[in-house]
Amino acid sequence: MMGHYDEQRDDEAERDRVRAVMERSPKFRAKRAMNSAILTLVCPFCEGEKVVYDPTSRPDCVEGNKMRPLITCNACEGEGKFPRGSPKGAATVAYWRVYTMELAKEKKQKKAERAAHLALLQGAYAKLTEAEVAALELTKPEGM
Repeated sequence: MMGHYDEQRDDEAERDRVRAVMERSPKFRAKRAMNSAILTLVCPFCEGEKVVYDPTSRPDCVEGNKMRPLITCNACEGEGKFPRGSPKGAATVAYWRVYTMELAKEKKQKKAERAAHLALLQGAYAKLTEAEVAALELTKPEGM
């Protein structure tokens, strides 16, 4: 039987795990780099780890990156961070701006594709009677 403190500790550990995953997401890192007033920015390529996998070696089909060699990150030269006012810091902010613009463009394109697909389905369903829809065992998508 677990006590109150054990449950609280488990809740805190779960919150810490969720926070760690969230902080590694590109969206979170982009927002932090562009909107916060922090003085140092984490390298977007090595994520502050100071090393990256060697791009000349391919991941193993079974083991993945396990045996792949690591090299010093060329972007940050093994520092892991950039001062915000430096040219590399400005380039990092520009990188995240372009990243978020591309993400927004992709999201907008998917939304337009979904709307076109829904319009096509509405046209198809408009031509069918309720009996035909039931006979074909079709279900109307949400939003129709």
